[in-house]
Amino acid sequence: MKVGDSVICVDGDFSAQMNENAQFFEVFHNLPKQYSTYTLREVESTRVLLEEVVNPEAPFNLAGVTIWTEPGFDIKRFRPLNEFFGITEEEDSKEGLQTIESPQVEEYTLDLNA
Repeated sequence: MKVGDSVICVDGDFSAQMNENAQFFEVFHNLPKQYSTYTLREVESTRVLLEEVVNPEAPFNLAGVTIWTEPGFDIKRFRPLNEFFGITEEEDSKEGLQTIESPQVEEYTLDLNA
């Protein structure tokens, strides 16, 4: 994946990180949502930043040195949009419209009165 690519969030569940780290929301003010599409703004080896999701810089300890940087998201949480929908690069480069099959996504409704 590279800067400018369209991706889809395939893992938008941050509950484990929230439970493990009480300061999670001090660092991550905004989170990507499951099955939403985003544009890669920055790509590092295991971390990405998204055009549509911006967080303030936070202090991180890197080999004993504190650096201030925007927290990123694990690259494993995202898939290239074409790959997710099963479109090859050859198909993507063809002119004209294509019909693609949408993945099955279960919908859940939260009942606060239960």
